[in-house]
Amino acid sequence: DPKTVTLKTGNVELKNVLIDYKDITGKIHSHHFGGLCVIESMAHLVETSIYPDALPSHLTPDFPYKSAQKLVEQVYNPLLQNPLNILALCDMSLGVFNPGEFFYSILLKMKEEGYLPTSPEEVYRYCYSNLSFQFHGASNFNELLLMTSSMANCQLGEYFTTSIFGDTKTWISYTIAAAVNIRITNPFFILDIARSGKIQSNIPFINIFKAIGTPMVTNLNHDSTFYSPLETTHDIKIQYLWAINQIFRLYVKRLAENERKCEMKFWCKESCHVKGEADYTNEHCINSPWLRTSDEQLCAFATMWKTWGLEGYAPI
Repeated sequence: DPKTVTLKTGNVELKNVLIDYKDITGKIHSHHFGGLCVIESMAHLVETSIYPDALPSHLTPDFPYKSAQKLVEQVYNPLLQNPLNILALCDMSLGVFNPGEFFYSILLKMKEEGYLPTSPEEVYRYCYSNLSFQFHGASNFNELLLMTSSMANCQLGEYFTTSIFGDTKTWISYTIAAAVNIRITNPFFILDIARSGKIQSNIPFINIFKAIGTPMVTNLNHDSTFYSPLETTHDIKIQYLWAINQIFRLYVKRLAENERKCEMKFWCKESCHVKGEADYTNEHCINSPWLRTSDEQLCAFATMWKTWGLEGYAPI
C-alpha cells in the first residue's frame, strides 16, 4: 500500500503495511501496521514477559497491542516459538525510518529463507546483516543512530537558547548521549529487561533508570514526577517540553476551537498550591492560552509562545 509523503526535497513514495481483519461481528476493517503498532506490541511483550499473569490475554485488544504477534502468526508462525524473537524484531524495526515496512520485509525474508533464530539475540544480528541503505553517509543501524541523535540534540537544543530555560539544554544533551551509549554498548538491553523479572528488582531496568532518568510524567490527578541523574546539580525546566507539546497540538492536530485549551492548567494550579504561591491560571488557559503572553506572570506555554515570536498571533 504505497503512500506519498511530501518532504522539503520533494515527494517520496513509502511502502505501508495494510492489514485486513474481522471484528467480533465479522465486519472487515483495514489497519496500518506502522511505528505505533510496533511500539505498543513491543511494550506489551515486555509487560507480559515481566508480569505474565497480570492481565488476561482476552482483555487486551489485538490492535495495536498484539498487532506484531498477529502479523507473525499469519506470515511466519515458527518465529513465535520464542515471543522474545518478536520483541527483538520490534526493537530493531524502531531503528529505521519506516518500522512497519522493515518489520514486514524482514519477516518475509525469514520465511523465504526458512530462517529460525537460535536465540532472540540472533534476530538482532540477522537484521544488522540484512539492512542496506545510504542516508547522509549512514549505512547501518549504529551510524543512523549516531547521525539522527546528533540532529535531535541540535534541533531540540535550539528551543532553549536563553537563561530562562536553565540547564534544560544540558539535560537534553546528556539524556540523548546516555541513551545512545546504552544502545551501542549493549544492543540487547531490552531483552535483558524482559528476562529479569519484576521492576522492583529488575537490575537491567534499574541501571538504565539511574543512567537516563525519566521524562515528565503526569496522571489524571495532575500529579507529576520527573527524575534525572542531573536534577540535584542542574536547573532543569522540564515543564517547557510539555508546553512545546501543547503548541504542537494546536497546529499539527488542527484542534477545533472548543478544544484549544492548555492541558497544563491544572498541573500549573496544583504547582502553585504546592509552592505556596498565588494561582496564576485563568480563563485563557481553557480557551485561548496564546493570549497569556500579556499576563504579568508568564506560564510555560506563554513563555514559549513569546520566545518564538508568536505574540499577537492566534492559531487558525
